[in-house]
Amino acid sequence: MDTATTAGNTAWVLTAVVAVALMLPGLALFYGGMVSRKTTMNMMLMVFGSFCVVGVLWVAFGYSAVFGDSLAWACSATRSSTPGSASY
Repeated sequence: MDTATTAGNTAWVLTAVVAVALMLPGLALFYGGMVSRKTTMNMMLMVFGSFCVVGVLWVAFGYSAVFGDSLAWACSATRSSTPGSASY
């Protein structure tokens, strides 16, 4: 991949992460409102903990699986330098 495509992919992923991070407190408050008062903090910590676990898994495996060629064996599509022009 060329540098412009890689920079665009990285910028889009970071934009998506910021959007999810902004929605996370609302999700924690929503789930916290559905449980009793004693377990509200536990539910909020579970939401933030799952966000952290998914973040670590994305760094470890997800980025290279989505933007790399490591899963070429799993599908018949081959990547080219132009986004959206995979040959089947």
